[in-house]
Amino acid sequence: SRAQTAMEAAPQMWRMYCDLVNSSDPDLLPMAAELEAASARFYRRLVKDGRARGEVRDDLPVGLLAYLLDNAFVQFFAAWVSGYQAERLKMFWPKGDGTPVKLARYVDDVLRFVMAGLAPPGGTNGHARRSDHE
Repeated sequence: SRAQTAMEAAPQMWRMYCDLVNSSDPDLLPMAAELEAASARFYRRLVKDGRARGEVRDDLPVGLLAYLLDNAFVQFFAAWVSGYQAERLKMFWPKGDGTPVKLARYVDDVLRFVMAGLAPPGGTNGHARRSDHE
């Protein structure tokens, strides 16, 4: 998938992102805030566009859905570039080997989970199918 290819192509970018947004250095706060604001705008637009097409539920606030989307992906990608987060993933999912090659195989599963959660109540957006992975 395109998401899997992007994930495999940019481990340094994700590592820098995680380092930046988790830094306690006050000098980096404005840059981290600017990056997060861009993510918030992107996810809010994604939710609004999905609603306009009838693919995204309308019973929860746009901002909350955008925040939950961002967090799902940030945590998943953090497990891909952070030794601590990779170990944390294994605590929840022992078969979830945190190496980039292994995690990249599961990005489509994460997307299906997110899309199923975004589907309108009683409906589907075509992504709620069974995973091929354990």
